[in-house]
Amino acid sequence: NFASASTLLAIFGLIVLAVLYVRNVKGALFIGILVTSAVGCVLQFVFGIDVGVSAPSAGISIPSLAPTFMQFTHGFGELFNFSEGVGTALLSVVSVLIALVLVDMFDTIGTLIGTATRANMLDKEGNLPRASGALLADAIATACGAVMGTSTVTTFVESASGVSEGGRTGLTAVVSGFLFLISTLFAPLFTAIPSFATAPALIMVGFLMFGAISDIKFTDDNMTEA
Repeated sequence: NFASASTLLAIFGLIVLAVLYVRNVKGALFIGILVTSAVGCVLQFVFGIDVGVSAPSAGISIPSLAPTFMQFTHGFGELFNFSEGVGTALLSVVSVLIALVLVDMFDTIGTLIGTATRANMLDKEGNLPRASGALLADAIATACGAVMGTSTVTTFVESASGVSEGGRTGLTAVVSGFLFLISTLFAPLFTAIPSFATAPALIMVGFLMFGAISDIKFTDDNMTEA
């Protein structure tokens, strides 16, 4: 909706972010989010233009896992419902497992290949070295995240933003994870960041990921792979 101020702010943020990225400014995505958020705050709190910015809550919040830890929306009793027959119950279990495994597997493989391509970490044949270790780490994280009750802990395309800034080793992920852990204490502050400020970063990440399409050979002898 181009009549919306938040849409125009998102476009403004994308332009700022793109300029910073082209100029090889370190932390371009992060700076773009901050600049867009600042402009949005000025428009709303100084000029009175409602752009959907909410004032952050003050203080430090100590989150609790109690509401989500080991809490199942649908218990295993519902999953293994033998009232309609053993075959029907097993079929429902298998269908759920296949759906979850396929979604997680293809999502993870696609993201790993995309980010690895961006980082020039693929071998000469286009394969990801030691991919089994990355997939195992993803699988363990997914299972642990489910037990904790968080949103799916898996490989995300946003990793391309870290790769574009120079992240190449597991240390990048460890530091990011540690910072995320600290950020939970300041959740009221971070949740105040408007969506129009983060949208440009996601668009830019999608643009970076889409660049891998130039490596696909759209020829008759490569049509199957393409």
